[in-house]
Amino acid sequence: MHSLGIDTGADLKQRSSLTLPQASLTELTHHFGKVGQYYYKIARAEDDRPVEANRVRKSIGAETSFASDLSDVNEMLQELEQIAQIVEQRLEQHETRGRTVITNFITYHCSNSP
Repeated sequence: MHSLGIDTGADLKQRSSLTLPQASLTELTHHFGKVGQYYYKIARAEDDRPVEANRVRKSIGAETSFASDLSDVNEMLQELEQIAQIVEQRLEQHETRGRTVITNFITYHCSNSP
């Protein structure tokens, strides 16, 4: 690849986009054989392989966004209870339990001051 001026994925994409797409596929196949088609697709973020999730889940959570800020404590507690119930259901589905609870509260203040 280096002899063709291809050092990065961006170089590969640019090189295979300079000409007609079929011509660049032909060029890559000519230079690299069967793997040329793979390079052609990967440079365009085309990957037909199935996703294989093989990592153990480390967290289970739930979140929500509100159309407007909540200011009433009872309303906040009600919403928190609903979110906690969702997490509880998910824990039961995965037949696991939690050790740590983390909460995030995000506020957004927007002012139109000049």
